[in-house]
Amino acid sequence: MSRRPAVAHVGLLAALLLAVAACGVPTQSRARAIANDQQISDVTTPTVVAGPTARRIELYFVDSDRLVKVERGIDQVPDPTVAVDQLLSGVTAREKDRGLVSAIPPDTSAHAVSLSNGVLTIDLSENFKPVGDTYVEACAQIVYTVTALSDVTAVRFLVDGDLINPPTVDDGNLPQVDRSNYRTLAP
Repeated sequence: MSRRPAVAHVGLLAALLLAVAACGVPTQSRARAIANDQQISDVTTPTVVAGPTARRIELYFVDSDRLVKVERGIDQVPDPTVAVDQLLSGVTAREKDRGLVSAIPPDTSAHAVSLSNGVLTIDLSENFKPVGDTYVEACAQIVYTVTALSDVTAVRFLVDGDLINPPTVDDGNLPQVDRSNYRTLAP
């Protein structure tokens, strides 16, 4: 047996390994700064791998008597159902450390979320029973979060399938609400 074919196979294998190792590794001529929104976060914050499916979504939580916008990384297309699910999951440890809270009762879930002609209808579980100012803040959180999406302009609330007229800041209880009904809570 000739050593020439064995040497050729080793050379071919080395060239193949070198080509595979070089795939997908970007090169730069010098170091570059990392933007603030790309800083490494603590381990309590969910991590989203950057790439073609990485997205951001706006959520609204309460700090004292105002809403505060929070952006979270998600790996789904931001739509009303995703926004509601993220909001109902509550504040993360990092958001809690910033003093943020959710006025939405912690065991609240969404039975259904649907969108028609810009009006989002959300059917919440019976656990959605906040009282007083907390009730107004909980509704405002939901309204601001879902209307941050370009195709949602107003919200109708149901609890276990029954239409409710949520409280507003100055306009009483209305069957359909939008951001203007919670303007004094605006971020």
